[in-house]
Amino acid sequence: MLRNVLNKYREFSDSLLESILYNYNIDNSKSYIELTLSCTNAENDFSYEKVKLIMKEINEFILIESYNADNKMVIKDALLKEENGLIIFDFDPIDHFDYLEENPNSTFKIKSKQIKISPDGASMSRNR
Repeated sequence: MLRNVLNKYREFSDSLLESILYNYNIDNSKSYIELTLSCTNAENDFSYEKVKLIMKEINEFILIESYNADNKMVIKDALLKEENGLIIFDFDPIDHFDYLEENPNSTFKIKSKQIKISPDGASMSRNR
C-alpha cells in the first residue's frame, strides 16, 4: 500500500490540505486520522485530484499551527516512509534538495501502524 501511494503522489509536492479529521478512541486500534488532500497524481499526467489518506492505530500526532500563517494548509513536500513497523508522514521534513529527512522538530507529523488511500469522498467516518 505504501509503495502505491508513493508511486502515485511521490512527495505530495504543492498539495493542499483540505481537511483533517482526528477520531480518538481510548482503544488505540480504533483511533484514526483522515487527511483530505488535493495533490498531483504522477500516474495521471500530474493532474490534481482529491484523495483521502486514512491512518490507523496512531502512535504520534503533532500539529502546531502558526497563528498568522496564510499558507498553513499548503504542503511544499512531505516525507512518507516506513520505519520500525511505523508509517511516518512528516509534512515539515528537512529538505536536502535531493532527498527529505524526518524532522525531529516537525510542526506536523503523524506516525501510525496502517495507511489506506481512498478516492475522493470515501470516508472512515461514513464507512465504519
